[in-house]
Amino acid sequence: ILLAIHSSAFSQQEFPKPVISDSVSYTYSLVKGDTLLYEVISRDSIITGMRSPVIVKNRREVLLIACDSVTPNGIMYISQRMIDFSSKESDGISKPSIRSFSPWKNIKIWFSMDSTGKRYDFGGEDSLVSAVSPGGPFAPFLFIPLGNGNHLVNSGWLLDDTCDVPENAIPVPIIKHISSMRARPNIDTLGQLCNRLENTITAQGGFFSSTPAPVKSTIQSNAIIAAFGIMDISTTLHIPIHYFGTSELKLNVKSMSNGKSSQTQIKHFIASQFTLKKMVSSRFSDIFIKGSKLKKN
Repeated sequence: ILLAIHSSAFSQQEFPKPVISDSVSYTYSLVKGDTLLYEVISRDSIITGMRSPVIVKNRREVLLIACDSVTPNGIMYISQRMIDFSSKESDGISKPSIRSFSPWKNIKIWFSMDSTGKRYDFGGEDSLVSAVSPGGPFAPFLFIPLGNGNHLVNSGWLLDDTCDVPENAIPVPIIKHISSMRARPNIDTLGQLCNRLENTITAQGGFFSSTPAPVKSTIQSNAIIAAFGIMDISTTLHIPIHYFGTSELKLNVKSMSNGKSSQTQIKHFIASQFTLKKMVSSRFSDIFIKGSKLKKN
């Protein structure tokens, strides 16, 4: 299933010729007022139990991301919400269904990070909200940690970190990961010259959610994660132009409702394409992405 996901996702991409460069530095840079619109196209394959049918989902999400402020020492406060969603879902037996509702829609979260993607703080607009994104608490996310320094093309480095991911759920999932990063040659994509890198991730994730009485229930999910990604970051804007991420999740989900408990083993395969569609910023007036002019405030 995972190989099929890789094949399907890559077959839809166009790979332009790389621009050779001796060394590369990877950084994020957003200024106050930057507003970005990303389209996320994902495919999920979910298996619960040995004999259950495979649930397949083809999802489309639209993410609105904004830089609310930047501290004097360069910490960026980023807010994000999913403003549109649709999913075609099938278990291979019943007729496919189309779903356009998600409890995650229009929930605003925020997090702070530095130019390397290291996280410092996080939160939600409503601290009482409890919800999970359509991809689940351990789905691929856009602003991955990058690490420090300059790197020779095709050289590698390791990151060992713990990351809070409010982009995927509230309460916030925690992912402890070791990432093997590799620098790749610069590449022209979607009208932008980009720094490209690959990341291969081994991780463990944890997520816990509860609801109050009268229908008191809890869900605890632990995950073993194997993931891979290709990131393209604009060399001039230092924002992600495109990110392709896959995850293979082995989940152990424990739930309890009104004193009754259950436990389920789940395998979840995800392939996601994040593509920048629009951007509004005070930094430019004449930059194009895939034929659309970026706007200056």
